[in-house]
Amino acid sequence: MFTKPTKVALACAGIFATISTAQAQTSSEFNPVVVSASRTEQSLSDVLPSVSVISRTDIDKSQATNLADLLQGEAGFEFGRNGGPGSITSFFLRGQDSKNVVVIVDGVRLKDEVTGTSQVENISLSQIERIELLRGNASALYGQGAVGGVIQIFTKAGKGDPKAYSSVSYGSRNTSDVAVGYGGQVNDYKFNLGVSRQETSGYSAINSSHYPNANSDKDGYLNNSMSGTLSKSLGAGNEIGVRLNATYAKLDYDDAYGSRADLHTQTSANYLTGLYLKNQINDRWISQLDINASQVEIKAHTNGGLNTNNDTRQNQVRWFNTYQYSETQSFNFGAEDVRANSVAVSSWANSDASRNARAIFAGHQGKYDRLTSQLNIRYDNITTGQEATTGLLGLGYQLTQSLKAVSSISSGFNTPTLYEQTDTPALVSEKYKSREVGFVQANPRGLTRLVYFNTSTTNAISYTGTGSCSSECYENIGKVENRGFELSSKLSLSGYILKLSAVTQDPWDISNNRQLERRAKQYGSVDVSRAIGSYDLGAKLYGSAERTDRTGGSGTLAGYSTWSFYASKKIDKEWTARLKLDNAFDRDYQLAYGYNTPGRGVFATLQYQPK
Repeated sequence: MFTKPTKVALACAGIFATISTAQAQTSSEFNPVVVSASRTEQSLSDVLPSVSVISRTDIDKSQATNLADLLQGEAGFEFGRNGGPGSITSFFLRGQDSKNVVVIVDGVRLKDEVTGTSQVENISLSQIERIELLRGNASALYGQGAVGGVIQIFTKAGKGDPKAYSSVSYGSRNTSDVAVGYGGQVNDYKFNLGVSRQETSGYSAINSSHYPNANSDKDGYLNNSMSGTLSKSLGAGNEIGVRLNATYAKLDYDDAYGSRADLHTQTSANYLTGLYLKNQINDRWISQLDINASQVEIKAHTNGGLNTNNDTRQNQVRWFNTYQYSETQSFNFGAEDVRANSVAVSSWANSDASRNARAIFAGHQGKYDRLTSQLNIRYDNITTGQEATTGLLGLGYQLTQSLKAVSSISSGFNTPTLYEQTDTPALVSEKYKSREVGFVQANPRGLTRLVYFNTSTTNAISYTGTGSCSSECYENIGKVENRGFELSSKLSLSGYILKLSAVTQDPWDISNNRQLERRAKQYGSVDVSRAIGSYDLGAKLYGSAERTDRTGGSGTLAGYSTWSFYASKKIDKEWTARLKLDNAFDRDYQLAYGYNTPGRGVFATLQYQPK
């Protein structure tokens, strides 16, 4: 099942390695500027940690309906989902738990302090301009929980003459998605405002052969989202701006342990607001102050009665500076203060907790002939009793004009969530050590990265209670480790655009001698597309080996592979028609034990995007 995609990926990587290296620079399509790896601007080929970029063009081309499906196939990324769109979704980066993946939207970190995860299932794709996927331990840059990596999302900002844009999609399972927006620049002001509505009749999330007593009706989903930005140039590199993002989602879901007559619904409300002030102090020093606030509120109902109500609120102040000492030496430094409060009300337990987290950090990037370096250090102090000093050291050496050797070592940590800390006060922070070594090849035809990674965890926190557990439900279980090889590549070859990813890893719970749940030992993808006149045609193959899932005593989730085909037609300079056939061969598979995944689907989109 998985062997063929892996062989194809490795073979293509070999072909890429032989491509002429007469030119040192890649095109901007394959070598965009990124900021997530060091929190300063760098070309992708200069980055020492592992980063992938998903552009607005990539999002449109994929015709994905949610963030999980968009990222599937990116190197290092896996996910589990309890049903269809809007269902609880767990992101795994480099085999780490979903609580060890940081999601940032326009500088604001999303986090539910009850589960420890981000509400990624409700993020609307319509207002996203680009996504940077940073793989590997980044606690020294982003603080607690950034051990698997960081998913940094940048929404659309105004540029050029003001203009409207829109798209409308419709497809299988009565799935519709309508998005409209207006943005641009007028004198010193830049602005963008967009709204979207996504709705689907869905399908039964529960697998009745596994849970015959559950209600197997269709589970619908509704998502209303809004995003806006407004900024004013104050001259000479100075700028002030505001950002806001709001999402309301409603989901019908099935309870594996409920009855056939039960009706379950969940509502989620996410709010992000931010104010920033950017100052160019002189021609070398840029300083930015961000004041952000976020709220994540989740309510679950059964037959109209409230079951749970989780409400997490965070206020953040961050001061960040970059100082360009010379053409080859730059520094960054700053501080942040995050205040979080979490209230969890349920039929079995209640909690109300808060904490303040303060941090100072500094970093350095340097070039010395063929040698490049990155050094980051950060100190976090949290009022619930945790503190940590984390660091990252990265080195790169230019072996040839297009081939670079890269390596890094780093440390990280993650504190118990407020809910976990309230339930089990004796918990201590998880600690991590990571290593990465590999090669990056960049030339005008593309960029390929092959790395070996190893991350070990001590004091790993695990839920050890039963479903009715109300106190002392968590414990530090001991040691967890993941090691493996990761290939990512995007290149142009004889008129084709080829994207490859392949991962072989060993995500292992050493203390309990078992594979980590819902994480495969091998997975990868091949995505091939070609422009023919006004048409763009493509196909994508994704494959994953078997995974473990101890829920319900099932033991194993079978390996699987899926095909999707997509096409677009440029009607004129402003209008584009798109068509996608998803899960083309109607493959039956599971991402979580007892929960169905969508079968074959056909989706059509009409997009209006003035140039």
